[in-house]
Amino acid sequence: EMSASLVGSEMCIRDRYDDCNPYTSSPFTDIGIDAVMSYYYNAACWALDEGITTETTFKPFNNVTREQTATFLYRYAQDNDTLGSAEYKNVNLNAYHDGNSISHFAVDAMKWANYNSMITGTEQGYANPQGSTQRIHATKILYGFGKVCNIGNFS
Repeated sequence: EMSASLVGSEMCIRDRYDDCNPYTSSPFTDIGIDAVMSYYYNAACWALDEGITTETTFKPFNNVTREQTATFLYRYAQDNDTLGSAEYKNVNLNAYHDGNSISHFAVDAMKWANYNSMITGTEQGYANPQGSTQRIHATKILYGFGKVCNIGNFS
């Protein structure tokens, strides 16, 4: 069962992983024992275990880029068989002025996010993959993610 809450200006989505975290010490190089009781520790461990993040340097206070956000959600949808149509593979990201600056790890995720109207680029024709995911972007991305993965009510 998952629950969502607003912590400061951050949306936290947590499941019952809080009760079954298998780690006896932090698996991250930058989250020490003092942070183990923090609000994000169990969520970070869950993301690592699920392959949503693959980095053991978590950088908990860094901004998340648009391509990282797309990748987190893409990996989650992929692992839960909720990617939707495979037509996303035909998206041409080079149609954006900065399409060639999308990191290798994020290409499929950005195609998927673009195809499903989560990340559609700027009016000036940029995908802005290394730009921060601001609240306004996160709302649009999560709305599209909910529609694709059939999470929520989209009638």
